[in-house]
Amino acid sequence: MNVSQTVASSQDALNLFLVLVTIFTSLQATNLGGEQLRTGGPSRPRVVQVGVIAFALGACDIVALWSLDSVVHLVLRSHGTPAWSPTFSVFLMSYLLVAALVLWQAVLILRACRLVKSPHS
Repeated sequence: MNVSQTVASSQDALNLFLVLVTIFTSLQATNLGGEQLRTGGPSRPRVVQVGVIAFALGACDIVALWSLDSVVHLVLRSHGTPAWSPTFSVFLMSYLLVAALVLWQAVLILRACRLVKSPHS
């Protein structure tokens, strides 16, 4: 299988994964924000739940990044050669967006940990 076929076979799955994980991460951020504003203070079990879900989503992202590592190396090696295609840029951008999601999820985990340790929970 050449580089174009390899990227094409993984591009759709990567984009679907990116959309789904972004939606779930956004939901957890909304839930955490709601807990911070909750009258009477945040619910500790709910904050822990958000942190655990964010951790699980981050773990899925890391596995996805790891599993696509060889495809990324193929794409990077093809840059500047006749094998390069503009769709490779889209693939790399999607890959980097998944990496950015890991950072967002880490921030959610840290915020959840701080809320759990706060005296109001």
